[in-house]
Amino acid sequence: RILIRLFACSYFFLQSYYVLDANMQGPPEVRLCTLFDRHAFLRDDQHMLYGLAEAARIAVESGDDAKDAVDILEKKLDTEKTMLHAAFKRFCSDGQDSLGFDDLRRMNDYLGFPSGRNDIQQLTRKVDRDGSGRVDITEFEKYVAGMGGSMALFQERRKRISKSSSDGV
Repeated sequence: RILIRLFACSYFFLQSYYVLDANMQGPPEVRLCTLFDRHAFLRDDQHMLYGLAEAARIAVESGDDAKDAVDILEKKLDTEKTMLHAAFKRFCSDGQDSLGFDDLRRMNDYLGFPSGRNDIQQLTRKVDRDGSGRVDITEFEKYVAGMGGSMALFQERRKRISKSSSDGV
């Protein structure tokens, strides 16, 4: 089955028709624009995947190995999503599909972030977009993306572990 869709990409200022094959794969420029549309953080130079996104953009614009560059970016995005889901599940209370106050406090304490009552209330107000009082996976993904990705999320914890190791603790 072949799908034909109108494609407009604000990132490359392209507008054209394209054909997706049965695996929903299209030309690299279409795939890359779709990634930029779905993951705005790829345009943030503080995010850990920014360099790969820029390399893919340059490859698409120059025509050099664009397919490989976009393939690599897609695989790294999949890996990032897998890591985020694992982290999210680590902090979720059993049987829950969102992070509540105690889960967020435990997460912040584990990561080395401020975990006082006011800190968690402020975090919840910032991250909880739907006003449920809890943080779901989509909200968590956006929060971590805004921090620079999963590596940035765990950076403070790595610093604490490194410091305690060097202190002989």
